[in-house]
Amino acid sequence: MHEMSITNALVEQVEAVLPAGARLTEVRLEVGVLEHLDAEIMELAWQAITDEKEEMQGAALKIKRVSLRIRCRNCGNEYEP
Repeated sequence: MHEMSITNALVEQVEAVLPAGARLTEVRLEVGVLEHLDAEIMELAWQAITDEKEEMQGAALKIKRVSLRIRCRNCGNEYEP
C-alpha cells in the first residue's frame, strides 16, 4: 500500500509551503494512469493524516486522472493506448 507513503509525502510538501496561520481547503493532484494509484485509498489516507493537523482538517484531496498520449516520431499521429 504505497498510497499511504505517497500521501504522507504530499502532506509534508503542503506543510512546507503553507503559510503560518493559513488554513488549507483543497489540494488538486494530477495522477497519470500508469501510476497505478488507488484514488480512494489515497483520499482515505489523506483524510486520516490531515484530520490530525489543525490547519488541514477538512481539506479535500481532489485527484484527476491524466491519460497517456503517445506521438509517433515518424508521422506525428497521437493516440491513447
